[in-house]
Amino acid sequence: MNQQKTALGFAKVQSLYLWKIGAVETVRHLAVIVGRTERTIYRWLEIYRQQGIEELLKEKPKTGRPKKIAIEETAQLKQEIKEPPELSMSLLSGWDKTS
Repeated sequence: MNQQKTALGFAKVQSLYLWKIGAVETVRHLAVIVGRTERTIYRWLEIYRQQGIEELLKEKPKTGRPKKIAIEETAQLKQEIKEPPELSMSLLSGWDKTS
């Protein structure tokens, strides 16, 4: 269970484990323990029975709007936030003067 990279994968493995060892008597009890609906648990168990563990744990492709900012820009922004440019004396010398 510790090898799962996502919370969803962990919940699926945990559910299957608890069901297989008989730690829960009903799907309703299992759903309460893992914080999912009964329908979800039934669906997971059905996928496992028909297609196996690999299919149950397969991650679905992510959908949604594409990012507006490029990966390089994100990395540069993170770097600038982490290490802001040093303030120069010329910049500081005029900060209290009124325009």
